[in-house]
Amino acid sequence: MNKLIYGEAINDVSKPNRKLYVRWVGILRRTDSRDPNWKDYRLYEDCTLHPDWLYLSNFIDWVTSWDNWETKCIDKDIKYPGNRMYSPDTCIMVSKEINNFFVEPSNRTPVASDLPQGVYYSLPRDRNKNTPYRAISRFEGKQIWGGKHATVESALQAFRKLKFESLGTLIEREQCPTVKQILQEIYETKDTPSLSRW
Repeated sequence: MNKLIYGEAINDVSKPNRKLYVRWVGILRRTDSRDPNWKDYRLYEDCTLHPDWLYLSNFIDWVTSWDNWETKCIDKDIKYPGNRMYSPDTCIMVSKEINNFFVEPSNRTPVASDLPQGVYYSLPRDRNKNTPYRAISRFEGKQIWGGKHATVESALQAFRKLKFESLGTLIEREQCPTVKQILQEIYETKDTPSLSRW
């Protein structure tokens, strides 16, 4: 017997894999304003879900079509930056390493919130030396120093350079042809002045 989840999603699998079921419910929770009391609701309040994924069986078929799906994350906006819909066409499955690579750090302090990602104010002792900004990237859990800079623009360019160097490393390691191609296309845009991802 099919069971309704959140009043409209259908669990049409008699004994689903628990890990897959939990992932499905997690995506239901973060889409179409289904759970406004959820602690991370504001991060996802405008996200939507494709009707196909209202059925657990369809979701399971998509997830399990990916190699090594057990160790991967579902990502909605690497393939299409800014995408807010979870669907079979817009989402891909990536390693935690790649997923984290595209996530902006959440530990930004209020005083740094007016700066672009990867750009920080220098320490007070350095601000009077014509280098009020510094560039810092993160890769594999480590900070990568991008130097001190006179302008926000210079620091941002240094950050982007570091970011693309790390992306090149991820491309070399990636085994999934679909994900590898998407990462390669992102890498090839690095000279585009209007690059908005970083």
